[in-house]
Amino acid sequence: MKKREILYITSFNSLPLLVPKLDSLFNELIKNFNGFFIVNVDNLKINNFKKKKYEKNLFKNFNKKIKFINPQNFKELRLFLNGKSPIIINNFGRYFVDFLLLFFIHRNKIPQIIVANMGNMQAPDRTYTGKLIYIIKNLIYRKFPYFLATIFSNINIFSKIDIKFTSNYKLLKSINSNNFLKKHLSYIKEHKLVKSIHFDISEKKEKTKKEKYILLLDLDPDIKEITFLTGEYDLGKKKIHYKNLNFFLEKLSKIYRKKVIVSIHPKYNFENAKKRFKNFKVINENTRKYIYDSFIVIFYDSSAIVDALIAKKRIININSNLFSEKKYPTDAYQKLINFKSFNISKKIKINKKNLIKKLDSKILNYDIYNKTYLGKKNTLQGFKSIVKVIKSRYC
Repeated sequence: MKKREILYITSFNSLPLLVPKLDSLFNELIKNFNGFFIVNVDNLKINNFKKKKYEKNLFKNFNKKIKFINPQNFKELRLFLNGKSPIIINNFGRYFVDFLLLFFIHRNKIPQIIVANMGNMQAPDRTYTGKLIYIIKNLIYRKFPYFLATIFSNINIFSKIDIKFTSNYKLLKSINSNNFLKKHLSYIKEHKLVKSIHFDISEKKEKTKKEKYILLLDLDPDIKEITFLTGEYDLGKKKIHYKNLNFFLEKLSKIYRKKVIVSIHPKYNFENAKKRFKNFKVINENTRKYIYDSFIVIFYDSSAIVDALIAKKRIININSNLFSEKKYPTDAYQKLINFKSFNISKKIKINKKNLIKKLDSKILNYDIYNKTYLGKKNTLQGFKSIVKVIKSRYC
């Protein structure tokens, strides 16, 4: 068997997100290949002018056999690759800042795959229809470079992705339709349907019946991914939004006599979140554990809700005038599953027994999502399917 190395190319800033989701895949790759390396992409971007330093605790939760490579430039990357026969797992974008790296990969004829069996909603499922200036910005800085990279991959300037692993049956069905453009002018050569990574994780977990918390998966209006599209939010409106949200959480807590936990994304500002939720515990890690131990999960549009769907937890979808006035969509999952929904900007009445009965009745809808987006029909675990295909294709 040909010995090959796996290079997982990503930003070191994303490392806190990898272990909870991908440790099973990483461990399987370590067992089956000559070496497993996580390579930092940050210093290889076109707009990188300042070399970053990373704290040691970023690496502490990973398998000790994983080696971390932080090339300062393409010369260092080339030296690292000397004598190796790598396969790249691509976990970076196709923005203009990534074009040099994409060209480097093509020139060195390194095969690439993408692992995207997360089961969460992705573009084009999410759309933004706000102010014209932000629609234009989105087209120029996001959509256009992706379109251009696809063109370059079809005229042999960039390499195509050999295989994209996905758990999204709807996406696969669309690609395999009779649409010539989708079939032949794609950036991806082949799509493979595998079971979602969330099922891999849930199968390892002991099924829990704990119902200890009311858990909020918060959406921070200050993050760049949102303000890039909408512009900055008015400070006064943000204060009203969080006043309404805290009132709603306190109301649920009193009615059901459950402790409230607020979960935020690791990239959010933790200190800001603690100020916004003074009466509640705020966490930015182990979200899955709290989901499995929850009585009710409350969310806007978080991909973390997939774990609650698999665990068959009661789910409330909330929306707010803060986001709707800016036309920022927070209802992608709501459209598919029709959760019980509340607008926290309006007066809310809650009947203790009726609400639980309503939430329990919605659980029946989860299986439709799980079959369509999570590859539930597949019998083999997602990470084992991925490794099996890589070995048969490249070794």
